[in-house]
Amino acid sequence: MLQRMYEQRRALNVYAGEHGHISGLSATQWDIVSNLIDTLAPIEEVTMEMSSSESSAGCIIPSVSVLKLMLQAEGPSSVGIKTLRKTMLDSLTKQFSKAEETKVLVLATLLDPRYKARAFVSEETVEKGKLWLKEEAEEELGELREEDPSPAPERPEQDEDLDPETKKQRRIHQPTLLDTLYARVLGATAVSRGMNMNSFESELECYLSEPVIKRSEMPLQWWQKNDTRFKTLALLAKKFLCPPPSTVCLVKGFCRFLFLCSSDNSFLAFCFFFGGSAMTIA
Repeated sequence: MLQRMYEQRRALNVYAGEHGHISGLSATQWDIVSNLIDTLAPIEEVTMEMSSSESSAGCIIPSVSVLKLMLQAEGPSSVGIKTLRKTMLDSLTKQFSKAEETKVLVLATLLDPRYKARAFVSEETVEKGKLWLKEEAEEELGELREEDPSPAPERPEQDEDLDPETKKQRRIHQPTLLDTLYARVLGATAVSRGMNMNSFESELECYLSEPVIKRSEMPLQWWQKNDTRFKTLALLAKKFLCPPPSTVCLVKGFCRFLFLCSSDNSFLAFCFFFGGSAMTIA
């Protein structure tokens, strides 16, 4: 509404001058409206991003950090609304004061290739997140071993039990050091489910050292393409990046379900109450 008012300010001033029963805004007041629009625009953008069905919990901490940075900045856009911006900043800080102490949010941010460890305020949170990831990896690998136990090792065949031709084929196909190196370079060597924590730490550090991807890219699609390089982290990413940051998409889906399962159009009123639209519901 403020955006439309500001765009039509000349028409509103002319109308106020001709009819006289309403008072127009002064140039200073219009400047304050412009500053309000500049302040609220990033908040609206974050809200729309949080409401998307493709959004994940990994964007909560980075979004809060960006909004804090915007509200703390002083410049021409803060003239006349400094008290308002301070109140918004205090409210935002209070509401999300425990965000970097919440395990699910910290791990979701670390496992989001768009942000990784760069969205946190303190290095202590990063170290805490790494420790939580190690604990989750141990638990995940333990569950995988229980679900898919390794078969009992069979007694290896003795060379004296084999015929000469089989012995020759075994010597020919036995992997050499060169074969192992080629497998590592080409990514053909599968990572064992029973990997130790030293290899997981190397996997984690390698992941965090790589550059972040663009914010427009989908994190789960990135993990799908890179799950062969980061097998354990990919399993954890599926676990922590799936929860949505808000309930908007869930409410919209619930409304569509009610509309499709009922022939009574009274459900439309229920859907509109929760912010749906006729186009969206249908």
